[in-house]
Amino acid sequence: MGAVHLGGKDYYDTLDRVFEDYDAVLYELVAAENARVPTPGRKAGGAIGGAQQGLTKMLGLEFQLDQIDYKAPNFVHADMSPKEFDEAMKRRGESWWTMFSRLMREGVEQAERGKPVGPELGIGDLFGLFFGSGREIRLRRIMAEQFTDMEVLTAAFGGEEGSTLITDRNGAALEVLAEEIAAGRTRLAIFYGAAHMDDFDRRLRQEFRLQPRETVWLEAWDLRDPAERN
Repeated sequence: MGAVHLGGKDYYDTLDRVFEDYDAVLYELVAAENARVPTPGRKAGGAIGGAQQGLTKMLGLEFQLDQIDYKAPNFVHADMSPKEFDEAMKRRGESWWTMFSRLMREGVEQAERGKPVGPELGIGDLFGLFFGSGREIRLRRIMAEQFTDMEVLTAAFGGEEGSTLITDRNGAALEVLAEEIAAGRTRLAIFYGAAHMDDFDRRLRQEFRLQPRETVWLEAWDLRDPAERN
């Protein structure tokens, strides 16, 4: 299940209902052993968590860790601890700066190949974002255009070279998946961010001999004008 970390409350309510039908839901969270169940309303730690909560307010959405019921009995942690994550980065010679550089480099290379990298905004558009009505909807539409293209992320952190951020964390999740299958559980969900899905798709086919049967989409963001919702 490709997660959107910021979304509407209805989206997360629907996910909570869907998760009830699974024997186990394998979820992502780089956290220590004693902190693997997120506490709703707790202030996010680190620059990434702070940025996510800031975007949540700007877009008028909800933060995933505040809405999903991680205390559900079928929720199973399937990610690295901070120590494991740091050790994996050291083995690869990675740092947050090198990962940022890879992402920027891939974005530039795609732009040079003529691939659109986002919507073009004029002065009028920028004025409307900060002073016009419907600011949240305008911002959501701009951000949605950025998020719908996972190619930059998967090219920067996936592929043969791989990365700690995606490849190694996915490996940790698949180890837990194998354990759950060995324990006799047959209906399983991997609940990770959408950027992880390309690598999961490849490895589930190759390592677990699984094949996709159908795709189901849930509406995470309402991009309609308020007047269009009735």
